[in-house]
Amino acid sequence: MGETTQTFTTPWGFTVVIEPDDEDGGYIVHCPALPGCWSQGETIDEAIHNIVDAISGWLAVHIERSLHLSRLQLKSEPLTHSLSLQVQIP
Repeated sequence: MGETTQTFTTPWGFTVVIEPDDEDGGYIVHCPALPGCWSQGETIDEAIHNIVDAISGWLAVHIERSLHLSRLQLKSEPLTHSLSLQVQIP
């Protein structure tokens, strides 16, 4: 594809990494601060949409399990994509 890895930071401080999937096409995306939080998409926009869903699910599961989110390393970096996230806490 000839494209390189891109990163952006969500409004809540998570850095997300987008990489072209040279093997299957499209893009692979993950959030390094949230172990196992990966997704993919045919386009960058789809990959971003999918990782937002993955982050939401990751957070919901970990909140439900009463894990301490304070252990996560959050960064404050410039935002390059506009995103929103809603987490419903019981």
